[in-house]
Amino acid sequence: MFRARVCIEGVPDHARQAATVAQLFSAPLFIEEVNHTIEKEENKSTFNLLIWTASPSDLAIAGTLQIEEPIQFSDEYYLRVGNMELPHIRETAVKMLNYEVLIHLDRVIDFSPLPSPDRQSFDTDISGQPNDEPTVQWPVTH
Repeated sequence: MFRARVCIEGVPDHARQAATVAQLFSAPLFIEEVNHTIEKEENKSTFNLLIWTASPSDLAIAGTLQIEEPIQFSDEYYLRVGNMELPHIRETAVKMLNYEVLIHLDRVIDFSPLPSPDRQSFDTDISGQPNDEPTVQWPVTH
């Protein structure tokens, strides 16, 4: 599995939730959490997620986010709520809004198993074990 940081451009403020943007991805994929860390200036306006996937190269690079039109409350609503009278939430059918988004892979951490070290080294002591272990970074960050 690969753990990746995904940055999505074009997500409106009222839709910045993992459950809302999950429709942009196909299985198998697991959204770990929303990532609020701003690491690069160009990612300041993006919605960032940490995900787990078996194939980061299969992630879409663009998509259409379909969400319900946000509920607009009038001033009258707030006056009635103050008097504890609950108004009708929606009086018309729900409109679906389309938002075109771009998806960027910011970082991929590869947890693939490392190959077994080659134990046929000529630089060994009497035990037959290599004198120094190879230094390999794991997990690998791309």
